[in-house]
Amino acid sequence: MSNHSLPDFDIEVDIDIDQAPTNNEDIHSSGSSLPDLHIPLPTRRKRWFFLSYSIFLVLYLVFVLVLAYTYPIKPACVIKHFKLPALDNKSPNITQQTNNSVYVAINFINRNPLISYSYDGLIDIAIDYYPLADPKPVSFVSTTTQGFYQHHRNRTKVEVHVVVPDLPRLLLKMKKESFSFFLVNLVFNVRFNCKVSCTRKEPLLMNPAIWYVYVVE
Repeated sequence: MSNHSLPDFDIEVDIDIDQAPTNNEDIHSSGSSLPDLHIPLPTRRKRWFFLSYSIFLVLYLVFVLVLAYTYPIKPACVIKHFKLPALDNKSPNITQQTNNSVYVAINFINRNPLISYSYDGLIDIAIDYYPLADPKPVSFVSTTTQGFYQHHRNRTKVEVHVVVPDLPRLLLKMKKESFSFFLVNLVFNVRFNCKVSCTRKEPLLMNPAIWYVYVVE
């Protein structure tokens, strides 16, 4: 076998690096050539969505109306005013009877949007005094007031002005304190007047107890 030597070839390739496309340019150029596609939601799916939403909204409104017409909320009671004229330095010209009395104003609140109240019979009000030096409560005064009818979404103020027989003796304790604790106990029957049919048809006996802190000036 004869050995033949291969000829030598000199190959020169001119490549302009600035004109060579980069990967980023390829991506941008290829991306810009793609059309902007918007896939529409199928018509059947749209119909089912709006139908489901409408059914849910109607059921929710029916549920709210049923609660508003048939499920009553209990009344709330808040003490608006509690005054002892004997400890009120701003009223010097008062009679002896007024001086030995207590004035209490209580707000009865009906929070129902469509249900009214009937407070049957009498409303019992009993006030106890809790001295700071003695944990045992002292019966302060008790009285009654006439029941009433209350419309829905209404706030009714009930006022009582009653003489406290043992007030002069209790004042000796109260004047030694910077503040005094009172507990106002209410007892009454409330009847719910619904537009259709109430879930509670019998009168409800309520006995709320409200604390009040009287600041002695």
